[in-house]
Amino acid sequence: MDLVLQRMRDAVGAVAVGPPAAFWLRRRGRDWAVRREGEAVETLYPTEAEARTAIRIALLRCSAYCVLMQADDGWYVLDSSNWPGGDSEQDPPAETAAHAALRR
Repeated sequence: MDLVLQRMRDAVGAVAVGPPAAFWLRRRGRDWAVRREGEAVETLYPTEAEARTAIRIALLRCSAYCVLMQADDGWYVLDSSNWPGGDSEQDPPAETAAHAALRR
């Protein structure tokens, strides 16, 4: 997602100065649900492409981000990230309360 996100930032002149964010992406029936870490409400989209576009737009001003996608087995996996100090394919962000809940 990094190259697409950078192109979007360049196109609209956005600067990534907002706070870091984690986004959760999952299937919910026929729809795709997106939730930003810390928010209680999910937003539903009819297609995965629309859900990912909504996430990309939200990421435009985030200084760092990670996107976690629910796998077929129900666990969440790191889909994309630009978290500082880590390899986006290997090092997820510091554990959040939601991450801890998934381990239980």
